[in-house]
Amino acid sequence: MVKDRLELDITPSLTLFVLLALAHGLAISGILVSGVESYYKAAFAVAVFVSFIYCELRHGLLIDPLSVVTVLYQDEPWSLVCRHGEEITALLDLPVFVVSFLVVLNFKDAHGRKFPVAVFPDAVEAKQMRHCRIFLKFHPNLGGTKMVSVGSSSRSG
Repeated sequence: MVKDRLELDITPSLTLFVLLALAHGLAISGILVSGVESYYKAAFAVAVFVSFIYCELRHGLLIDPLSVVTVLYQDEPWSLVCRHGEEITALLDLPVFVVSFLVVLNFKDAHGRKFPVAVFPDAVEAKQMRHCRIFLKFHPNLGGTKMVSVGSSSRSG
């Protein structure tokens, strides 16, 4: 039986760090081999590099003040605790992606800010990861979230 409470204490993920680095590296490689003018290449490369720094600080290393370090659910409201201690009440947004090695949750707060949370097994304890996957798949009161799991999609709630 799934409890009515979920708590994820998220730590920096080496897997996410490497994936972000590879994605941004591939983008810069694509820019450099493209046939555009050199000043466009430089501008695009700088933009991708700035994006890389932002993504790594916010999502990979969890250093940014708005990096989500804890996700809590108890009796309907979702709460996100950020690196600097701010607790934000948010709604779970569509889609929710759940597979054995990754859970992606998209949240939106009352101010319209978005908080994507990618949870790899190296970012949380194994028990918390397992509980999270079960909770998201079987909890009856998640308000019709679209679950994407192992290549198939279904509606729950």
